[in-house]
Amino acid sequence: MYVSDVAEQIVAMQMQMLRTSMAMAATKSAIDQQKSVTTLLTEATQSAVASTDGRGALLDILV
Repeated sequence: MYVSDVAEQIVAMQMQMLRTSMAMAATKSAIDQQKSVTTLLTEATQSAVASTDGRGALLDILV
């Protein structure tokens, strides 16, 4: 086995690890964004429900 073959295999393994790490980071970022959106929607909904005084405050917020 030649040194160049070993080096090529090492580089290929490092590239695969880099691709895997980038994919995991992208997935984590997407999950974090979804959590943030869910939290914002939950807080907005709770705020709208809490402020409803019988006149349709949710409609007032939307308008």
